[in-house]
Amino acid sequence: MKNFKKYLIGLIGIFFFSPIFAQVEEKPEANAETLFGQSTNIRVGVAASVFYNGSGIDGDFAHTGGAKLGLVFNNRLSAGAFLQRSGEIRPESSLSLDYMDLRMAGGYVEYTILPDKLVHFTFPIMFGVGEVELDERESWGDVYEEANFAMIEPQALLEINLHKYVRLNAGVGYRWVSDVNYNQITDQDISGLTGTIGLKIGLFR
Repeated sequence: MKNFKKYLIGLIGIFFFSPIFAQVEEKPEANAETLFGQSTNIRVGVAASVFYNGSGIDGDFAHTGGAKLGLVFNNRLSAGAFLQRSGEIRPESSLSLDYMDLRMAGGYVEYTILPDKLVHFTFPIMFGVGEVELDERESWGDVYEEANFAMIEPQALLEINLHKYVRLNAGVGYRWVSDVNYNQITDQDISGLTGTIGLKIGLFR
């Protein structure tokens, strides 16, 4: 838990300082030449997202909420940080009658095809670390040690431009996690198909 909290503190710093960097726009010198004769101008925006992610975990359905904050380059390529946490999960194979939490945090990159079209596709990849932890309802503190893992989750989302600054997306993904063996719960129980719906607000350039 301590390592996970340190990781979250670093991500919070990114959340606060990303909008500051988003105000900076790189501009090349006038009449700058490139190998292929293209402009080197890079337009930089910023976007924040909230999303719901659902997936099956060992016989139960995990409801997960999350948030992203990142920079947008030329209205197509995005990069930033994300946080994600589940509600109560009750895995079938666990020997305990208590509930389990799932937390994940890390970075993401995303590429959007034809972002100026009303309907288009976007392809984010989230990667980072996570943990699962069993808790007791009657307890005032953590009773069980958590299990940590690395994760990666590529997604394919259909996105709609609701407004110049607002986009709605939905689609599917697949989550892979590293080795986990936690009270009869394994990485195979956590890995699997996911469904996502989200709302993105930002300055898209």
